[in-house]
Amino acid sequence: MEFDHNNLVVRASVSGIWIGQLLGPGELVIAGQSIEQRTFVVETEQWNAVRQGDEESLKDILEFELNDEFAKLRGFGTESGYWCEIGVSLPKVCFALR
Repeated sequence: MEFDHNNLVVRASVSGIWIGQLLGPGELVIAGQSIEQRTFVVETEQWNAVRQGDEESLKDILEFELNDEFAKLRGFGTESGYWCEIGVSLPKVCFALR
């Protein structure tokens, strides 16, 4: 998973994705107006914002939510193991098959 804050893009290599039908493997690219990540910390039962540049990749994208206002990718962080949510506002989504 890659975070490009200069171009406001999130890229993720995936083994498959469901967009009306099963597709994959390929690369999911989401561009938008802003990128934010937050992590749910079980010990405090609170969401913590993750600073730009400190984002962590998801082990797997377990949930993907998309509408005109935002795209959200959710899963467990590769380093912390905490539940993470990556949000992209006003998204434009592209999926390229490998």
